[in-house]
Amino acid sequence: MTLRVIIADDEPLAREQLRHLLSLEPDIVVTRECANGPQTVAAVREEKPDVLLLDVQMPDLDGFGVLCELQDERIPAVIFVTAYDQYALKAFEVRALDYLLKPVDPRRLGETLHKVRSQVAGSKAAGSGSDFADLLREAEERRHVVQRLPVPSGDRILFLPVDAIECLEAAGNYVRVYAQGKTYLRRETLAGITQKMDPSRFARVHRSYVVNLERVRELIPWFHRTYILILESGKRIHVSRSYREPVETMLGHAPDSAQR
Repeated sequence: MTLRVIIADDEPLAREQLRHLLSLEPDIVVTRECANGPQTVAAVREEKPDVLLLDVQMPDLDGFGVLCELQDERIPAVIFVTAYDQYALKAFEVRALDYLLKPVDPRRLGETLHKVRSQVAGSKAAGSGSDFADLLREAEERRHVVQRLPVPSGDRILFLPVDAIECLEAAGNYVRVYAQGKTYLRRETLAGITQKMDPSRFARVHRSYVVNLERVRELIPWFHRTYILILESGKRIHVSRSYREPVETMLGHAPDSAQR
């Protein structure tokens, strides 16, 4: 059986790596390569592939948006390809959707293709029917998550990439935004701004703090089974007891019995 594959990724080097790895598989044929979301939607509709290697972040329309556009059609077996780590992908894992982290490990790709072959051979497309229902609802919600945050800076408004934000601190009806070694003050409550952030990446660790988990450098056990987080800038934030368990879960940390 030959598997017809579409590669969708906005990075030429990433597409080149995937194309090379797939060329080593005798039963794989790459029918199309796409560099953005709209191209991917059109290609899937035209080619009707067996497998879609789908980058999560693409211009014009991201991977979630691609799936939302295709929700009323036959969706091929989807393999997410992303630079995000495991914390951002838990939602995919529980729905039995596979994913690959960049740079793609050849052995991991082989395992994923084996799984897809079994699904296709059993006439069970990974994205058909109700299997994608929950994911599509979540995808629609994620499309409203901000990618850039406007903050005042003198007489200008800066648009900070969310990735660059290290943490957020409550300051009454304002929020201090720590990013790129600077601090900005935005008129909004911490609860309000948190609703705009990706919950798989930004976690409430204290009544007054939300941190970008990707910017956490160290986790230090502290008194009464709490923690101190040290961020990339060296800033230290105490994790209060009420937020301890969610932080442990998101950071994949097993509590140390030696804590004081």
